Amino acid sequence: STQSTGGWRPRRTIKVASWDAEEWGLMGSIEWVEEYRFPLRSKAVIYVNTDVAEGGHCHEVMASGSPMYDRLTAGILNKVNGVNDSTPLPLSGSGSDMYSFYCYAGVSVVDINCN
Repeated sequence: STQSTGGWRPRRTIKVASWDAEEWGLMGSIEWVEEYRFPLRSKAVIYVNTDVAEGGHCHEVMASGSPMYDRLTAGILNKVNGVNDSTPLPLSGSGSDMYSFYCYAGVSVVDINCN
């Protein structure tokens, strides 16, 4: 493309990952975060988790996450769900791949799921 031949580079890299062994102790994501924790701490902006965002009929899109992204995520959810709710997001808990990003590497997270 013209952008790549002209020397243009994006300001941020987007990585898409699918983790193995979540049900056996979050092993895939924890191992990855342990290996890359220092670059994550200095360069990562956000980890978006979508464990339960797919899988059939979705009546409402919900989210939890770091308080830093409350307003942004609430605005997106309001548009998707057709409501006007400014309630702060609940904090993300453990038991999902985002846990090691948030608690071990200190990366802000947003968990999007379908109800």
